[in-house]
Amino acid sequence: MLQRRQGRNYKRRRLCGVRKQIEQDARLARAGDRFSRDAARAAFATVDASTRVARGSMLVASRDKETSVRDVLSSKEENVSVSLAMTVNGKPVSADIDARTLLVDFLRNQLSLTGTHVGCDTAQCGACTVHVDGQAVKSCNLLALQVQGASVVTIEGLIAEDGTLHPMQEAFRDCHGLQCGFCTPGMVMSAIDLVNRHPRADEATIRAELEGNICRCTGYHNIVKAVRQGAAVMGK
Repeated sequence: MLQRRQGRNYKRRRLCGVRKQIEQDARLARAGDRFSRDAARAAFATVDASTRVARGSMLVASRDKETSVRDVLSSKEENVSVSLAMTVNGKPVSADIDARTLLVDFLRNQLSLTGTHVGCDTAQCGACTVHVDGQAVKSCNLLALQVQGASVVTIEGLIAEDGTLHPMQEAFRDCHGLQCGFCTPGMVMSAIDLVNRHPRADEATIRAELEGNICRCTGYHNIVKAVRQGAAVMGK
């Protein structure tokens, strides 16, 4: 009996010891978790602070770089100026311009010859057509410096000193070869060049040659009539 009681007590003590060990391990685990969380928070805070410092440095560097680029560009823009001389509508013209100035911008903005229209800016519509040394060109696709020393004629230059319209202008008016009129200056300039290059041009030739001039109003029927009538008056 005594041995059995001692055996039971031994098992009870052993069980209590195991329970205490489990509880101690649990407390240590919880403490470890708290420590791990605190350490993780501290680590994240350190990383976050480092990231903010790095981002701030990058932002300052980026702003400094932008300022430097702006300064360089502005200094270059201030110094890019070249002399230009040409003849426009029979009169000598000279100016100091930005080397990147397009011919259409020079004619419109500096010479106030606004009959030359800006339509597409990609040399598609033909509204900006002028004559350079007798040939039709699209002035939105040409630098002003490229016509240095050349003779340029715009739609304003076709009218005589007494105000008489050019035969091609008269033909467009008589045949009503226009509606809104935006494409008309370029269309007239192209038509004159067309009949000079193709005397006695038939309708098919006229339509083919005017492909580079876009009209969104008339359907081209009256434009073709106007070109043929203008060519006849011009003796072409």
